[in-house]
Amino acid sequence: MTRKKETHNVVTAEDTAQVQHLLEQFHKVADNLHSCSNQEEAEAVLADIHGLSEASQVALLKVLSKEHDSDAADIMLAMHELSPNKSIRKEARRSLIRLEEAKIYPRWQPPVAYTPVIQIPVSNPPRFWKGYVTEAREEGEVELILCWEQGVDYHEVRMLIFILDFWERGLKEFMLENTNKRNVDAQIQQLRSQLPGITLADCMLAEGRRLVAEALAVNKWRGTTPHKEYRHHLPMINSLLLDAEDGG
Repeated sequence: MTRKKETHNVVTAEDTAQVQHLLEQFHKVADNLHSCSNQEEAEAVLADIHGLSEASQVALLKVLSKEHDSDAADIMLAMHELSPNKSIRKEARRSLIRLEEAKIYPRWQPPVAYTPVIQIPVSNPPRFWKGYVTEAREEGEVELILCWEQGVDYHEVRMLIFILDFWERGLKEFMLENTNKRNVDAQIQQLRSQLPGITLADCMLAEGRRLVAEALAVNKWRGTTPHKEYRHHLPMINSLLLDAEDGG
């Protein structure tokens, strides 16, 4: 039994080459995951990874955990959700935790369509928690942070961060973070210390929606497109912000 296990854990030269190739292509793999609309398509994207030996998949996860990039986190999340190997799912979760310690989080949401054998508590629908905006409108650009609490017992937070340029570039930048309340408060405190000359004011949902709409009007006027991450997450942003019935 021991000899068989040792053989199973050996990484062959061919596997090493495949791991290196996947590492070089991990941005492309993540892009392919982003375009998936169902579980079958996501599993097809991971076919090359699932075809590696267990030891090689573990090696790939450990190398990806050193890439401080959300694309790497997306691949780890996909392996955690879709791998048929329990050991790989556990290793993927450990690798995700290592990236979370560096404040790197997945952007991709797996289109998993199965029902788990063990039923877990149903997550609550997102609800607006709080928001902030820098009082720098006279300078033409503000940073807008809007947070929704979600998950079981509303302990998780989905944080949307917008950089809005009202003079030229419109919706200049967009970032999404899935985190927790403690990390949100820590980031807000850090932002206050980094911007000592700018006030970070509370922002209600209706005001945040108005600011985003004004920035989008600048894009339309200038004939430019909003930030690519905003376009990628537009269905979610519409649901939470632009089409929300409760304006706050």
